Amino acid sequence: MPSALDLRLDAAYDMITGPGGPIEVGTVERFGRPLPFITNAPSNIVDYIAYFCAEHGDKTFLVEGEERLSFKQFHAAARKVAAALVDGHGVR
Repeated sequence: MPSALDLRLDAAYDMITGPGGPIEVGTVERFGRPLPFITNAPSNIVDYIAYFCAEHGDKTFLVEGEERLSFKQFHAAARKVAAALVDGHGVR
């Protein structure tokens, strides 16, 4: 029999992962079986990095000695490198 705390935790989990929640969980069929996924998450790594960097903007992302890069600076640099790889080397 679940305790009162168990019921409260289940309710909190359902609120967070249920329909309309910030981390809504759905299922997708892969490899012949249903797998969980976050329905409102970015669909690919490029969009995920863009979203995450936009969320954190000027906060520190990387530190190397005295040098620091914000999320915004990292994203700008990553986009330049990606463009150079695509334009200069045909990476897709």
